[in-house]
Amino acid sequence: MDDGHVVRVVDSSSGFELGSTRKVPKVTWKSNYVATHKDAVRCAAFSPDGRFAATGSADASIKLLDVDRMKNLKRETDDSKRSHASIKTFYEHTKEINDLDFHPSRLFLASASNDASIYMFGYGSNARKALRIAQVSQ
Repeated sequence: MDDGHVVRVVDSSSGFELGSTRKVPKVTWKSNYVATHKDAVRCAAFSPDGRFAATGSADASIKLLDVDRMKNLKRETDDSKRSHASIKTFYEHTKEINDLDFHPSRLFLASASNDASIYMFGYGSNARKALRIAQVSQ
């Protein structure tokens, strides 16, 4: 049963979930098991160059994903053999993520949350912490 916590990729030509024998309804887009959050995925965004995607969750985490890895991903039943498209996970927010957006020309990802904050993450570096924070006074 899909509880909204998993992102999946489906081959639109065959209708089968990649790496599975499970048939899904015919779709006009491709999706695949890419990343797992501990709660429902609330938003997603693609970088302007199409190389990255990000998902924001009700668990307050953000996953940065490599699109090329997503395209080549095969679902494994053994977690130790499963390849992951996730590059980084950010945990700065304390409440649900409401929105994500990539900067049009720089390697920055902005996020907004129910914790009344906006974070700016640099994803071209090894940093896993926010570069800038804007907090709304309550």
